[in-house]
Amino acid sequence: MVQEIKLIVPGSRHKSLKNRKMKARKPFAMLFVCAALSLAAGAGAQEKLEKFRFVHLEFSGTQAAPFIAKRAKAFEKQGLDVEIIRIGGSSRVVQAIVAGEIKMAHVGASTVVEANLSGADLAIIASTVNVATFRMMAAPHIKVPADLKGKKIGISRFGGATEQLTRVLLEKWGIDSFKEVTLLQMGGVQETAAGLVAKTVDAGLLSSPQHLRVSDAGFHQLANLAELGIPYMSGSIATTKTFIRTQPDLVRRFARGLLEGIKIYKTDREFSIRALEQFTRSTDARMLAALWEENGRVIQRVPYPSVDGLQSVIDEVAARKPEARRFKPADFVDTRFVKELEESGFVKALYGDK
Repeated sequence: MVQEIKLIVPGSRHKSLKNRKMKARKPFAMLFVCAALSLAAGAGAQEKLEKFRFVHLEFSGTQAAPFIAKRAKAFEKQGLDVEIIRIGGSSRVVQAIVAGEIKMAHVGASTVVEANLSGADLAIIASTVNVATFRMMAAPHIKVPADLKGKKIGISRFGGATEQLTRVLLEKWGIDSFKEVTLLQMGGVQETAAGLVAKTVDAGLLSSPQHLRVSDAGFHQLANLAELGIPYMSGSIATTKTFIRTQPDLVRRFARGLLEGIKIYKTDREFSIRALEQFTRSTDARMLAALWEENGRVIQRVPYPSVDGLQSVIDEVAARKPEARRFKPADFVDTRFVKELEESGFVKALYGDK
């Protein structure tokens, strides 16, 4: 008879208990690993955001849509980490684009025309606002437009939108902008407002909310360019044709984020006013509300560049540079991205249209 012998190995009971504990820990270990992988994936996704610098000219409502899009993380949805900075004056911005220092910006349409006449390859891909939203604000001693003769008028920079629009407005009033007034470069709309208060200039074009600030200081409005029906691409966004050709997907993704920002701007008053407070660096509730109400009306749901507005710009430039007459608005725009987003149903989906 063979007796069954159970062999007891020292430590085997300890190993058995250890194995059971290890088995019990496995689900928790897997959860930990999954969590770690999830965090890593999130970090990886964040790292994949493509850095992109966008420039605006002024802290004005017509140029706030990209900032609102950034605040709402609309660009992040498109894989872009957009840095938004300000450079005063269209001519300086165009120089930076041509030099390759920046890729895309809000810029005066007239500056695009003039730059291309000099050999640049700029193209306007979108325009958030197609009417001139500036107001000609003047000191109390300027009662009527004719009082501007012999006076100093502030503009942002020569070659920029404020210079061109000032000359157009003066022409409507029968004032020779080259002989009967003096235009002074101030650097930007905010600087023009400061120049009025400091009595450096007697008048100047201001956008909202700067016009409200100087109104409170005793200055008054000589003209509202939007009410005069002056077409002008106040919100034109430009880049180079080379950048469009080499980075079309990046431009497309920027356009998607921009259109979402526009939608928020037009439909979400509370969010937009909070964003405008940060963008304009103002806490004045009255000014912020006025800024949103004005631009909520004029900003375009589908930001096509204006043919009429651009033709006006070409005509104005041609008065100084006759070679501009050889060109048509289509020579300075590239609407493929806006058109694509409209025709694909992207815009309708944003607004919930049926």
